[in-house]
Amino acid sequence: MLPLHLCLSDKETIARKTRTLLAIATAGEKVEEALQEHASELDFAAVRLMEKRIEAAYKSGEGKVGIQGLLLLLKRIRLIAERNAASPAERLLDDCLRVLANPTQDTDESQEEILDYMELAFDLPRAGSGPADLFAAAAMLAEEEEEDSDDDDDAGEHVGREEFVLVTRSMLEKAQEQRDMLQQALQRGDVDKAAASRVLQDRVQLIEHLQEICDLANIFM
Repeated sequence: MLPLHLCLSDKETIARKTRTLLAIATAGEKVEEALQEHASELDFAAVRLMEKRIEAAYKSGEGKVGIQGLLLLLKRIRLIAERNAASPAERLLDDCLRVLANPTQDTDESQEEILDYMELAFDLPRAGSGPADLFAAAAMLAEEEEEDSDDDDDAGEHVGREEFVLVTRSMLEKAQEQRDMLQQALQRGDVDKAAASRVLQDRVQLIEHLQEICDLANIFM
């Protein structure tokens, strides 16, 4: 359900977003590239347009395969829209969770990648950095100040460490509450055991990942 303030009355906006969605839908094997190229245009208004396109597909009797493809595309567009609407702290948390969910990396690689994300976002040295590290950081900052202002567009978003920890802990508490509710429901036997067990396993893993992210954030003081 879209927020009430998101209406599609602006014809120019509708036309632009429709062209964007058409370009993505017809990108074929390059659909991921198209999604990234047009990511800035993908908001909740674009989601609503995509939903209306799917409604029309059902009403016109389009093939099951075509509709399934549209549904998958809607899912990706909604995720991008949610990320665009999120705060910098929420986007950083999303990046950290994505790293931990990557099965091709071992724990050390994942943690180092997350620490790199945090170091860039927090603009803080890691706890335990020696004088040499601080001098190196100072020299790096001096070099950055001499670079052209055009390079600023490529800089990562600044995120306050305290804000990030609060956002992460808030999600952690919600995940813990969901875990407890699922465990109680399983004990009562009033839910589908197989389905609830899968969701419970996902929540347990999410809790572990969020706790790990909190621990890594505490390295920056």
